[in-house]
Amino acid sequence: MALFVSSSVHKIDRKGRVSVPAAFRAALEGEAFNGVALAPPLSDLSCVEGYAGRRIEQLAAAIGEMNPLAEETDALATALLAQVHMAGFDAEGRIVLPDEARERAGLSERALFAGLGAKFQIWDPDAFEAHRAVAVAQARQSAAKLPWSGGAGSGRAGSERARAGGAGGGGAGEPEAG
Repeated sequence: MALFVSSSVHKIDRKGRVSVPAAFRAALEGEAFNGVALAPPLSDLSCVEGYAGRRIEQLAAAIGEMNPLAEETDALATALLAQVHMAGFDAEGRIVLPDEARERAGLSERALFAGLGAKFQIWDPDAFEAHRAVAVAQARQSAAKLPWSGGAGSGRAGSERARAGGAGGGGAGEPEAG
């Protein structure tokens, strides 16, 4: 699965084209579709979300498992699938941002790509800074709730070791417990 991390700012040209970060394009290598799937977020955020084509296929399959006669199935399909724009890469690794996507995110001259793991978001750089400040404050409150499994330093004991001075178990300068 494609993994999108980091953030970078790219210029949007007069035709609405923008270069997708090289690391994001590399994460998409091996995908059947040579581009990205763009969609508005379900939240009220002023950005555009981007996914690997495979991720959209997984989403469609999950919706396909729901009751086909249920209103919520159609609502999810409409909100999550009907608004997807498949943006193919050109020879320079650029995509064309649709007018409605640029308008929704307030994009004009520059676009900030923010990797969020299985997806990324495209923001106006100034709007992202305001969003980032709020998100970091929220993350500080919920980071301890992350489920950790496997490996050294995982779980509650790992969190307690980290607070005590390191993942190895001892404090600063102390050898790791064997």
